[in-house]
Amino acid sequence: MERLLYIIPECYVDTNLISTLVNAAVNHQKSCTKVGGTLKSKYPDSFAIGIIDKDKAEPKFVTEFQEIAVHGHLQLLKHKTNLII
Repeated sequence: MERLLYIIPECYVDTNLISTLVNAAVNHQKSCTKVGGTLKSKYPDSFAIGIIDKDKAEPKFVTEFQEIAVHGHLQLLKHKTNLII
């Protein structure tokens, strides 16, 4: 099975859903903080997708992003300083 390590979901439900949709293994992390850390450490200058749930306590790294689109309960964010869309 192909591995798409630049797709980084936070919870098991999201990991299973995304893996099924893209027909590949993805880079599951066990918390929002770990998703943010993986984005910063492994993909600082390249394309990556972090998928997190909107929890009561928002992770600090989310403030580095700007909202691109909203549809219902889904929100698409882009890093403010990264030029890749």
